[in-house]
Amino acid sequence: MTEKQELELLKLAAVHRCQNIMSRYEYYHVVGMNREIVAMFSTREDVKLEIANLGIYDGQKGIRKFLLGANMQHDDPHREGNMFLHTLTTPCVEVADDLKTAQGVWISPGAESAPNKEDEWCWVKYGVDFICEDGEWKIWHFHMYRIFKNVY
Repeated sequence: MTEKQELELLKLAAVHRCQNIMSRYEYYHVVGMNREIVAMFSTREDVKLEIANLGIYDGQKGIRKFLLGANMQHDDPHREGNMFLHTLTTPCVEVADDLKTAQGVWISPGAESAPNKEDEWCWVKYGVDFICEDGEWKIWHFHMYRIFKNVY
């Protein structure tokens, strides 16, 4: 196997791992496993979470505040009557040649329902930077951009 072929195999493995991270994220998000989502983020000081219309959260402290704090209580999928359904489509992941970072984008069509709230379509785009720390891929910068959100 040539050096170039070996690099391509390693990059394919990294793409697969990054896609699995996002699939796990989407599953955890839908079922309200926010503690598990926090663990998917890098421990670097420059880690970032940006959610459309809800703000930018820097560092582990900011990420914990958003995912485990009061913000998320109204969106708790375990709350009676809440339903969140989000999927991932159109994955595009590029891994750097040094195998230390990767970038990915996904479209996420979804539907949301909660008591005392009109049912909504909610389509977003994720833009995510990943970083490999001690051989494990982690979310480094996470950006969720709203495409549209409207009632059925």
